[in-house]
This record gives sequence, structure tokens and C-alpha cells, in this order.
Amino acid sequence: MPLQMREVDKLKEDLETFFLGIREFRNTFRANAPFTFAGTPQQAYVMMDTHAKDLVEKEKEAKKYNVLEELFELQVSKYQETADTRLELKLLKYVWDMKALILGTFESWNPQLWNDIKTDDLEDINKGLLKNLRKMANDTPVVKGWKCYRDIEDVIKNMSTILPLINDLHSNAMRDRHWRALAKVCKVKSIDSNDPKFTFEDAVNLNLHLVGDDVSEIVETATKELKIEKKLKDIELLWRDMTMTYVPHNDTEMFLIRPSEEVIEGLEGNQLELQTMIGMGKFVDFFRDRVLHWQNALGGVEDVIKVWTNVSRSWASLESIFLASADIRSQLPDDTKRFEGLDGEFKELMKEAVNEPNVLAVCSFDGRLDSLMSMMQRLEQCQKSLNEYLDQKKKIFPRFYFVSNVALLDMLANGTNPPKIMKYLGDCFDSLDELVFVKDAEGKANIKLANEMVAKDKERLMLYEEFALEGEVERYLNNLTDAMRYTLKDKMKQGYDTAQQWETEKPRHQWLFEFPAQTVVTCTQMAWTEESETALEELSGGQEDAVKRYLQLCDTRLQDLIKLVLGELKGSDRVKIITIITLDVHARDVIQKLIDEKVEGQEAFLWQQQLRFYWGGNSLDVEIKICDFRTKYFYEWIGNTGRLVITPLTDRCYVTLTMGLRLFLGGAPAGPAGTGKTETTKDLARALALPCYVFNCSDQMNYQTMADIFRGLAQTGTWGCFDEFNRLVPEVQTPTESTAT
Repeated sequence: MPLQMREVDKLKEDLETFFLGIREFRNTFRANAPFTFAGTPQQAYVMMDTHAKDLVEKEKEAKKYNVLEELFELQVSKYQETADTRLELKLLKYVWDMKALILGTFESWNPQLWNDIKTDDLEDINKGLLKNLRKMANDTPVVKGWKCYRDIEDVIKNMSTILPLINDLHSNAMRDRHWRALAKVCKVKSIDSNDPKFTFEDAVNLNLHLVGDDVSEIVETATKELKIEKKLKDIELLWRDMTMTYVPHNDTEMFLIRPSEEVIEGLEGNQLELQTMIGMGKFVDFFRDRVLHWQNALGGVEDVIKVWTNVSRSWASLESIFLASADIRSQLPDDTKRFEGLDGEFKELMKEAVNEPNVLAVCSFDGRLDSLMSMMQRLEQCQKSLNEYLDQKKKIFPRFYFVSNVALLDMLANGTNPPKIMKYLGDCFDSLDELVFVKDAEGKANIKLANEMVAKDKERLMLYEEFALEGEVERYLNNLTDAMRYTLKDKMKQGYDTAQQWETEKPRHQWLFEFPAQTVVTCTQMAWTEESETALEELSGGQEDAVKRYLQLCDTRLQDLIKLVLGELKGSDRVKIITIITLDVHARDVIQKLIDEKVEGQEAFLWQQQLRFYWGGNSLDVEIKICDFRTKYFYEWIGNTGRLVITPLTDRCYVTLTMGLRLFLGGAPAGPAGTGKTETTKDLARALALPCYVFNCSDQMNYQTMADIFRGLAQTGTWGCFDEFNRLVPEVQTPTESTAT
């Protein structure tokens, strides 16, 4: 028994010593096992084998002591340290197996040549490895705290960064300068991606993941520089083959430039692209000199084409004037000499230019822009002198403002030969088309003496007396205007005097054949005005049926005209009678409305709103009234043109336009296209025998064009009707509106 006790005491001492050894073993394992080891998996395996052998020895000893404890009936000891160590050793082995697999996989990629690397496939594999690693960590969270696990995760993440960068570096945009920049960033001597021995391993050794932002910036720079390079090549190719178009001038051997749409669009598009490139900052640095060169080149081409086109247009318009017009050559000798000098220069320039089809070459010729600018300056001087000369003529005969300069110059040149200016009379006068010259006994026309006017509608009117076309054209045209008006006044007096005998000697439907259409229409309106007011006065004086009796008279006269048009008539007479019928119908309707509204006198607005005509007696004037508006008959010959049907809307337009004039304002009839805005304005002008010039506005009209038009309107007292007014550009439309109103 004492022996047994001594053995038990000895066993307890051994157990205490063994427990301390287990604790020391555990601490040694935690300190020396490859939890934080940064070496290779093989080295880690050796370390783990050593710890595994020690663990086996400790487990054997523990088992031996457990048997002795059972033998001496002691409490069997449990050593949790050995269990924990075995579990951790197992997990550690799993982690290092995973690291060995990953490193082995990455090492298998190393021999791949640069051009054979398929980064998409490698990225898929790398993502799979990272997925498996994280699955292991989720199953055994304890490994997340181990440095060896974090090292594996870092290796995979680094590869996740490297592979996209390698993919980017395969870009076709990469040039030698970009590889040199990459070598500098990676702190290596050089990188030669064209080396057939350049492999995946070489790329990984650059440690791209440490300079990822710099690599991305280099690739982005390369990509944008490639776009700039391609666009510059496109520009260079385009302008290498771009040709200038030359067109013959007036069927002569002389050619003028006519830049094609392709040239204009190319200049606008390419200059915009070059401007965009300049704004790309550091990305354009490598190509800055080329971009600036092309900016200057195309800017120069644009400047030359613009000036050249203006010179060509101006030269073409002035050539026939200064070289073919004897009148201009005699009136403007200094400017003629100046034009002759630049004419020779321009023709020589064009002769040389047509031999060079390339736009860039012909526009970049040394001194071309300066030469053209000099020509443009002299052409402007010639044009200014010409305009001043023409303005003198226009001030004498303001209707010249409505004639083109070419036509005006032709008229001035042929002023002593009146038959040659007949084709331009229609541009100056509302209806006058030509004059009939007096013939002598032998039937030969005297081109200096006219006795009859012919309208555009071919109505003919004998002048009051023979008219001499002598002296300066602008002066005898002024005299012609006066002769036309006096002739019309004389006819109007005769017509008015004889119209008083409609009911006694010659009724109206017979009288109208003896006078021109304008006289017949105006006398009819004067007669209607006087007879209507007489009827209204009689009504005010107590004769209740006065207006009704006059309505019967209107109906009778209208029926007489209707009978005429049902019979045989000449074309001109038919137009004249239909015009009177049109006015008579409106006049009859007005009288009927006066009866229906029970109007009691001339002061009623229903009567005041009508366009009324009054004979001025010895002054031979016709006074026209409508509401508060008063004016004189202008006595412009309007021929046998017919009149519009007068509707209630027409009446309102007449009142509105005339009230606008009364307030010194303009008028702007509004409505859809084709509803008669322009025609209504022209019809009111015809009623007043006032010339009305219609201008079809366009974006080609500038402020000088509009200024000339308004000078003409102001000096002649005529009307201007601006059709499609909204087509004017804003800088012309706004001041025109202010002037018109």
C-alpha cells in the first residue's frame, strides 16, 4: 500500500510536468506554425510536418498517462490543447494547399507569350479561385484572422487588378512612347512588348497593381491620342484630294471659283473637330503642332475662299459696267481706270489658279490672301463710287430705287435711245409697259416723241399731248410721270362731266365704252358716293323712300351691265364691265344694308366705313374718305386690271389699313397662306391709284437693300408690301419693323 501511494504521488508529479509540457508545446505551435509565414508552400509543409510529429508524440504520452490514471483509479485528464492544435493544423494545411494551388495556377500562366495572353479566360479562372477561397473562409471563419489567408487573398486581388491592366495594355493605341512612359512609372529600364520572348511573367513582374492608376492614365492617353491621330489622318487625306470647282464666266474663256458644298462642309466640320482637339488638354500634347498647323491651314483656306468668292461676285457684277458702259466710263474715269487695273490682275490670278485643282494648294499660294484683299478693297471703292453716282440719279427719279443696279445702268447707258429702256418701264410704274412713238408721214417712228401709253394688260391710252423723251433719262421719266397723271386727270374730268348725263343723254352702260377702265371705275364710284349721300339727305329731309328708290336705280344699272356681258364683247371691254359689276354688287349691298339697318343720315358709321370718292372740281383732284382717313387720288395709271370681290372681311381690312395710315403706322394683315393678304393690300392701292411694290423677302436681303427700298417708298409716296416678312434675318427684320411702324 505504501508503495502504491508512492507511485500515485510520482504519477501526479509526472502529470503536472506533462501538462506544463503540453502548454509549452501549444504555445510553441501557435508561435512557430506557418500562420504568418511568407515563404513557399513547400517550406510551410516542412514546418507543419515537424509540428505534426510533435503533436503525435504528445498524443501518445497523453494516452499513456490516461491508462495509468485509470490503473490507479485517478480522474482521467483531458488535453484540449492537442485537439485544438490538430484542428488548426488541419485547417492550416487546407489554407496552404489552397495557396499552393493558386500560386501553381499563376505560375502556369507565366510562360504565355504577350500576344497569346487571353485575359478574359484568365480573369474567369481568377474569379473562380477567389470564390473558392472565400467559401473556405465562410465555412471556417477562424482562418480569416490568419495572415497566410490574408496573403492568399491579397495575391488573388492583385491578380484581379493586374489582368485588366494587361488587357488594356494590349490596346492597338499603345505606341513606343507609351511603353516608355510605362517603364518610367514601373521603375524599370525599358519594356519591349514587341519582343517575341516577352511573357506574362514579365508583365506580372512589373507590379502593375502598385501603379494601377498611372497605367490606366497611360492607356487612356494612348486611346485618345489614337482617336486624334486617326482624325488627323482623315483630315490630311480629305484635303489631299479636295478639288476646287471652276465655272466659266458668261460663256467666255474666263473662269471663276465656285466652292462646292463638300468644300464648305469640310471646312466647317474639320475646323470644329480641330478646335475640339485643342480643348483636350494633355491628350493633344503629342499632336499639338500638327493640330495647330491644320488649324492655321484650314483657317487660311476659309479666309481665302471667303474673300475670293466676294471678289469674284463683285468683279462679275462690275465688269460689264466699267468695261462696257460708255456712260459710266465717262462719268467715273478714275474708278474705271482703277477697275481696269484690278481686272487684269484678277484675270491673271484666275488663269494661274485653274491650273491647280487642289483647294489647299491654290488657297495657300504665297501672297494670295493679300492680293485678293487688295482687289476687294479696290472693288469696294469702285462699288462705292458707282453707288454714289447711282444715288444721284435715284434722288432725281426715286422710282429707280425699285430697279436693279444692272437694269438702272442699262437705262442710263441707253437714255438717249428710248426704245431700249421700254423693257424697264414696268419696273418703275405700276401698269405702264411701253410707249408708242409718233410716226411721220412715211411711217417712220420718231424715237424721241411718244403719244400713247400701253399698259401691261395691253390697254392703250393716248397722252394728253405728245411727249418728248429728251435729255437725261431720269429727268424725262419724271416728266413722263407728270404727263401720265395729267392725262388721267383730263380723262377723269371728261368722264365725270359726261357721267352727269347718264339719266338724260347717254346711259352708263353705253358711256363706259368711251373711256379707259380706270376712269370708268373711279367715275362710277364718285357717282355712287354722290347719289348715295343725296338719297340719305332726302331721307333726312323726310322722303322715306329716297334710299329705296336709289336701290332700284342701282339694280337697273346692274342689270344693264349683266345684259352686256351676256353678249359679244372685246376682251378688254369684258374685263372693264366685270370690274364695274363687282363694285356695283358691293355698292348695291351697302345700300340694301342702309335700308335694313334703317340708317337715317350720312353720319352713320355704316356709311362712314365705306370707301367714298368725291370730285374736287377745278383742281381735278379726287378726294377719298373712309372713317377718319382722308387722302387724294394718286393718279397712277393702273390699266384695266380688274378688282377683287369686296367681302365684309375686305371692308374691315380697308378700315384697319387706312386707320393705320391715319395714325402714321404700317399694316400687317395676318392669316394663312393664300387667303389674299397681299392681294387685298394691292387692291386698296389700286382703289387709291397708288403704286404698290411687292417685295418677296428672303434671308439674302440685308439692311442696305431694305434702306434703298425705304428711300424709294419715302421719296415717291408709294406703298411697299413685304411678303414673307418673317424670312428676314433678325438683324434686318427688327429695324425694318421699327421703320415701317
